[in-house]
Amino acid sequence: MSTRLLILVFLILSQCHLQSVMESSEHKYTNCLIHEFSPYLLQHAHNPVDWHAWNEETFEKAKTENKMILVSIGYSAFPR
Repeated sequence: MSTRLLILVFLILSQCHLQSVMESSEHKYTNCLIHEFSPYLLQHAHNPVDWHAWNEETFEKAKTENKMILVSIGYSAFPR
């Protein structure tokens, strides 16, 4: 690889890392919902509660840790 190409790759990777650090430092809390696709769940990804999505992994974690599950039900509607 040429030196110019290596420098370009380094700059791109540095920029990506910097952007990632800046995004994560904007919020004091980030929970497991940050990995979800639902707009409703993503609205709660920076709540100070360690919310988990409704899935088998969550139920298994609760069972393993002998913890109860609190269900929070809601929806999000966007005006037309």
